[in-house]
Amino acid sequence: MDLEKVGETDRSSILSLAVLASLGIAAAALILAALKGGPYLSLDFLNPWLVVFAAGIFAAFAALPFAFNEKIVASDPKRTEAWERAMLFWGLIILPVFLLAVALVFAGGFSPQHSLADAAGVVLLIEAGLIELSLVAWLLAG
Repeated sequence: MDLEKVGETDRSSILSLAVLASLGIAAAALILAALKGGPYLSLDFLNPWLVVFAAGIFAAFAALPFAFNEKIVASDPKRTEAWERAMLFWGLIILPVFLLAVALVFAGGFSPQHSLADAAGVVLLIEAGLIELSLVAWLLAG
């Protein structure tokens, strides 16, 4: 039994589990925010469950490139690192999330104080937008 392979599989599984657990926390926080009711997000008030949602989404977004890197390296034993490809996959996964956030925020009447969808959209727009901007800057930097 190759102990190095076992360690790689365990890291990949742990990272995938971290992404799923973070998304589960974010989903549970949205449900709890809906149960608590408005106001959700305004200059004067922030629903505490929206903070948990933001933290869960951030954790999932942060774990994704590491999970991609581990999966790519595990699929090609000759590679030791695959950060360029992992970052590109990260951007491709985050892009639909960013577009969903844009749709949530700009599709109808914008009222994050009274609409949980608008409030969650603002959080997703900020987090996914910052990731996409950083990846574009990384690509332009060469």
